[in-house]
Amino acid sequence: MGSKSLWTQIVDTNWAQDVSSLPTRYLPPGNLQMLYSQCPGGMSYSHFTRRYNHRWANILRFAHPTNFPACDDCTAYKTAFEDSTDALDKFTISKQYKSHLDAVGEDRKFENWLQDSKPGDATLLIHADGMDQSKWVVPRRRHHLLTKSLSKYDRPKSKLQGIWLHGFAMFLYVLEPRLAGDGSMVSECLVRSLDKMHEYCTNHNIAFPRRVMLWVDNTVKESKNNTVYKLLSFILLQKGLELVGICMSRVGHTHGCLDQCFGIISRAMKFVDDLADDDDIVEKVTRIVQKVNLKAWLGSATVYVEKLESVRDFKSWLEHAPVRYAGALKDDISGAHSFVFLRRRDVPTHLHISCSSDRWPEQSNDVICLVKRFASDKNLSQDPVLVWPQAFMGLLPPLPQEPRPVRCFDVERRKKLLALADTLLNTDATESTGRTVRYLCKLAAAHAEPAPLPRLTWLLNRTVDEYDALISFDASSIRHMQHIVPQMRFAALFKKA
Repeated sequence: MGSKSLWTQIVDTNWAQDVSSLPTRYLPPGNLQMLYSQCPGGMSYSHFTRRYNHRWANILRFAHPTNFPACDDCTAYKTAFEDSTDALDKFTISKQYKSHLDAVGEDRKFENWLQDSKPGDATLLIHADGMDQSKWVVPRRRHHLLTKSLSKYDRPKSKLQGIWLHGFAMFLYVLEPRLAGDGSMVSECLVRSLDKMHEYCTNHNIAFPRRVMLWVDNTVKESKNNTVYKLLSFILLQKGLELVGICMSRVGHTHGCLDQCFGIISRAMKFVDDLADDDDIVEKVTRIVQKVNLKAWLGSATVYVEKLESVRDFKSWLEHAPVRYAGALKDDISGAHSFVFLRRRDVPTHLHISCSSDRWPEQSNDVICLVKRFASDKNLSQDPVLVWPQAFMGLLPPLPQEPRPVRCFDVERRKKLLALADTLLNTDATESTGRTVRYLCKLAAAHAEPAPLPRLTWLLNRTVDEYDALISFDASSIRHMQHIVPQMRFAALFKKA
């Protein structure tokens, strides 16, 4: 539940004078007794209960327990506390549990601090995550879902991928069911969103951020992999940025602001009776994000919803760089949770940079990775690592403009899709059913041409490196960098003659 500041921010403010216009907020799963324990002294529990039920019950609601796996450490502490019969042991366990929650809170505090970015700031925070596929099963029929004729079929599932560029916009991509949710998919969504953001900055005469921090879920398949990490190194040099980083919350505590947005969309989807195809999903989600409660929660961020039918093969393209990352990319507690990419010239000289090969001569624009076990740690967990020599930029061919081939379903799955389409035609002859049948036939095709891709002008056009001559930071920049990479000092570096 956090500290008493939560109570202060939500209840002991001017908001409490008139709560009728406040949006509904969901507290973590719990009960009223837990909330009362954070209330400042001087109020009885019975009075607290009456006031809550009278004015706050519809404003501060407790979220229902979910089926998501709980943190192993939290579960272990709770179990040990319940099993212990000694008061001293209970006190020790409670103290250790509090230290664990304090550490989780420090990660959240760092994430929230980055989240306050706005247009014109030097730092951009990007949240990237995917929504549960079970919400996007097609077809959806209120009166047909439980019928015997349809319940036996495995209906196709789309996926909703979110990219939130804080201070600018949120992009929601509805993925075609045959599209693999891998590093190439995340890379495509990321660069498309950054391309549109660059267009916005250019049209409104706003400087593009010099530092980009990506906050993702702790999943190896989608984000914590070689494809995404290589792309970040490429972007650092291609666009002349000062810093690019990728962080993730601790295992078991990854539910962030983008997941909360997905929760609002999920609750609204409960009232949607019909989903005919992926275009219908785009239409329904677009309506939901225009609702007042979600717009109030998102603030000034504009939400764009579009269908993603094809991606570039970023994985094959980046494999031309002869390097592979391993070890700290595990998705469990043993893996690292913070990776910051800098140029060699920006790394303090007293730090030893490890390199597994002497093939590549040292250059000032070599990309070095600073690794921390957790995002809020005060020290690095190992020596800085050379991850992308500057010479790699000359080894990569041009970014492919052709989409990756569509991975069609196998013969057995295609037969089941056609059988589902046939059952629908015999069950309900409506316009919505016709759309669904055409959609199922499209997915059941043995061969499919991928949809054309938009040109990525931002990523393709190399930015002139304005920091070749002098590396300097103003006072606010130094404070910012020390939060991202604590205890690291930056100096003015001059270009060698």
